[in-house]
Amino acid sequence: MRKFALLVLLACSAPAARAQLTTVSGTVTDTSAIPYAGAQIKMQLVTTAGSPVTGQPTVTVNSQAQCVSGGFGSAPCQVPFQGTVGPFGISSSGSFTVNLQDNTQVTPASTQWLFTVNSTGTPPPLGTGPQVCTAQLTISGASQSVSGSFSTCPALTLLVSGTVGGGGGGGGGGGGTAPPTQAGGNCLAPAVSPGQVCAGPVPTTSGAPPTFETAFINSIPSSTTISVQGAPFVNASSALLYSMNDLAGVASVTPAGFSTIDNTANFQLYKKTLTSTATITPTITLPSATNQFANLIFVGGNINATPVQTATSSQVTCATALDNCAAITPGAVSASNILVVAADFASVSGGNVSLTATISDSLGNAYVKVGSGTTALNGKSGEVWIVQNPVAGTPVITIDGNETTALIGGCCRMYELSGATSYYTGATGPAGFRYLTPQDLRSAGITAGVLAFAHTTLNSNVTVTGSATNVLTVTLQTPVQGCPCRADIRYSGWANFAAVTNEPDFDFWVNDGTNNMVPFTSGQSNASTGATTSVSASGYSPVTYAGGTSVTFTLKGVVSSTNAGTIQFSYQSAQPTGGSGAKAYLDVAFVSSN
Repeated sequence: MRKFALLVLLACSAPAARAQLTTVSGTVTDTSAIPYAGAQIKMQLVTTAGSPVTGQPTVTVNSQAQCVSGGFGSAPCQVPFQGTVGPFGISSSGSFTVNLQDNTQVTPASTQWLFTVNSTGTPPPLGTGPQVCTAQLTISGASQSVSGSFSTCPALTLLVSGTVGGGGGGGGGGGGTAPPTQAGGNCLAPAVSPGQVCAGPVPTTSGAPPTFETAFINSIPSSTTISVQGAPFVNASSALLYSMNDLAGVASVTPAGFSTIDNTANFQLYKKTLTSTATITPTITLPSATNQFANLIFVGGNINATPVQTATSSQVTCATALDNCAAITPGAVSASNILVVAADFASVSGGNVSLTATISDSLGNAYVKVGSGTTALNGKSGEVWIVQNPVAGTPVITIDGNETTALIGGCCRMYELSGATSYYTGATGPAGFRYLTPQDLRSAGITAGVLAFAHTTLNSNVTVTGSATNVLTVTLQTPVQGCPCRADIRYSGWANFAAVTNEPDFDFWVNDGTNNMVPFTSGQSNASTGATTSVSASGYSPVTYAGGTSVTFTLKGVVSSTNAGTIQFSYQSAQPTGGSGAKAYLDVAFVSSN
């Protein structure tokens, strides 16, 4: 009978207690915004000093009906309640909701609720193991969110997340107003494109923070639409969306909220101004189903949808035999803008040109790869590069497919765009997944091999006389990063002494306008009439060149002494009959050096 009476008492008191309850909600995340998914949470009533409340706590109920029906006398009355709640599990998103007594209505006075969250975590080396997060809070009112007290709980992962220091260089393309405060960024993703790493901002050349934030890709077979999802690091950003497809189809519907920069058979590029860091999912629609590739790119500032200029590539001869190359020759570019180069490569059986293609230009600009992929297995492939703060001038941009199958002449299109600005301030910037660049290696003091290269061949024979004769000329600019540099110089050709019984002494060398280097000297020989002698030499320049320097190298020849009155000979443009027909050449490459 006594147990029954107690049950009746509790049942009657429950409505009275609920009248003074606060609905508490919250989300528990670590310092990288990773939710404490499936953790256990417990609440305990404590004093403001943090000690558990002793005795039976009660809550004040002001309803006469509730007090009388609960058997607690006239209102206001004191209704007892349990001083601990839980533990219970929180959701996979780290969220929970619970009803707790209002501390302002609790006796004894000066109480709070102590929240304790326990997570089993992920064991090392990827995780930090079990973690505990606590908060002691005053709960009051009809409802209350406590998410702010659980947004920086101990880290659950050892993966890099948040801001990464020492952006190394940096250099945003453009002036304008000060960029917004940096966002956290993160290196946590369900999927990452092959070749990408977790890293801080891309190092650039001017010492200011960069404009490029992050990028995302997607490809889909046989569909009329393609969507790609992503979010910027900061709220004052621009989204650039590039797409291409196997049918060279022109988009029939512009992505919602985007402005069209270009919408042609091979290149679709769109722009949208953003005012928040919310995730966006733009969709491109084609008139008929085909395989598609899309690249969503975020940069700081407000990109102008009208390009300063555009230029499309054409087929050119590669420095390396059998390779397929293309070149873009735009007008003069401004250092305050950005350059976007988009590629639509032809399909290659069993291959992917976007995995092998490289890009460089005559001004030594640093091209940042922001996305690449195929439309489908063995289909066409797309790729996008950005130059964040181009060297002012007129670049010749060369794309080398580094393969022998696909002709890539009209593969690529360059857009010079204004309005980009740095997306963060200070010495550190958000981390994210991106491709490593040569700039990363140079900033780390790692030499990246050949930094710039030029190759030229002789198209017609040159008569070399007793005066210094110019044979071949190469002009090449040192990269703005990675120097001082030395020039690695190589040349080869043939001296033809048709109708000459005894060859004269002759010399060859290379001159950079000031210094002579890489000499070749031949003494007299008694070669038969019409003999051809090879001329070949290689070596490093004895001097170094600063970054961003344009240097002209000239191969020179001279008859240094004569025999039987011979004062000239012919420097051949091609290998004599019976050989491979190779051209005489002059190669120059810049490499980092002290």
